Amino acid sequence: MKKLVVPFVTCLSINAALKAQMNPAPLQGEAYKQEVTVNKDMNAKAEVKSPAASEEASVQTKQSFGEDFGYLPALRWKRVENFDEVDFVNNGKLMSAFYDNDAQLVGTTTEATFSDLPSRARSYIEQHYNQYSTGQVIFLDDNELNYGDMVLYGNRFEDKDSYFVELINGVERLVLQVFMNGDVKFFKKLS
Repeated sequence: MKKLVVPFVTCLSINAALKAQMNPAPLQGEAYKQEVTVNKDMNAKAEVKSPAASEEASVQTKQSFGEDFGYLPALRWKRVENFDEVDFVNNGKLMSAFYDNDAQLVGTTTEATFSDLPSRARSYIEQHYNQYSTGQVIFLDDNELNYGDMVLYGNRFEDKDSYFVELINGVERLVLQVFMNGDVKFFKKLS
């Protein structure tokens, strides 16, 4: 049975202090947002017992992160219920990695843009959601070797690499899940 790991996806929070700290080179062809956040919810029940809550990630997770990502400098470590989270910059992109209680990588999230989506998905969204503007786009790279499930925006979903696209129409906000083959699925209404 799969363990349920509930990533409290707070990964993509860029502010002026972080930008000053990491001082990235501008990305060509992409707008660099001042602040990017992921709507998150931990309404799902966890099937794993979490260690006592603390501010710092475990030593084992820090060691695993170093092995997984070549000891890149971490911008922030955070221990939350059922997982450790680390924010870091890799190849000029802000990323977050999520580790389960066994210090095994569950997955990563990366900031993305609408142009990063498969062309078939972009065409579908432009045709069927033309009254919406595009908000935040994140890419989830699931670790297929870890059977833990991810939860984004309060929804549990299949362990597949995919994009999550926020669409905005006035006060209405939707999230679509875009698969690597270009399929698009309604994921959640945020407002």
